[in-house]
Amino acid sequence: KTVSAEKSTPEQIWIRQLACRMPFGKVLVAIANKHARQLWAMLAREETYDAEAWLQHPMVQRPAGQHALRIAGMA
Repeated sequence: KTVSAEKSTPEQIWIRQLACRMPFGKVLVAIANKHARQLWAMLAREETYDAEAWLQHPMVQRPAGQHALRIAGMA
């Protein structure tokens, strides 16, 4: 099942961009590497998984109003 561009998460967009410029095997390794680093950071800080944590990152552009809630899946 494909995800439309407007419903894509930042990670899905990143994966699509990687897939356009790298071989499939390297994309898989890049995804595994990213997930391993995320898991290590969570374990090192003794944090629990938060699916919306990326929304609080300073590099994420935050749309205003209901659109932001819809993107986060809360509307």
